[in-house]
Amino acid sequence: MRTKMALVLVLLLVVASCEDAVGRPPEILLGADGCDYCRMVISEERHAAAIVAGEQVARFDDPGCLLAWLDERDRGEGAIWVHDEQRTWRKVEDVWFAIDPEGGTPMASGILAFSSEEAASRASAVSGAEALRFEALADRLPGGSLAVQSKSLVEK
Repeated sequence: MRTKMALVLVLLLVVASCEDAVGRPPEILLGADGCDYCRMVISEERHAAAIVAGEQVARFDDPGCLLAWLDERDRGEGAIWVHDEQRTWRKVEDVWFAIDPEGGTPMASGILAFSSEEAASRASAVSGAEALRFEALADRLPGGSLAVQSKSLVEK
């Protein structure tokens, strides 16, 4: 009986560790890892983003690069991670975004992630935009294209 209990416990631990590995954000080595879209070195944690799909990880230096990369591909399965204003990894469905042309993102997208709608709304007020969910970012772009500068995002 004890052997069966021990085996069940080991199996539960193995399953839990596998699920945990899939549900975690990737490690990004600042100053070493490159953006999978623009190829620049990722140097600012606040703006870093990533997609994790199984064993594959795509890393980005700017949320705008993430969006442009997705615009060129089928999203498929995988978790999308961004850093919020506190530099904490969050799944993209758990954050709000603000578009601020003065936001100082590495590739000048001005797209910033926030942990709450209230924080994103405060940041968006600077540019006259509103707080957005991830899916709504593409709708703000002329023609639905994601590869544009932030100025056109605010003007729409």
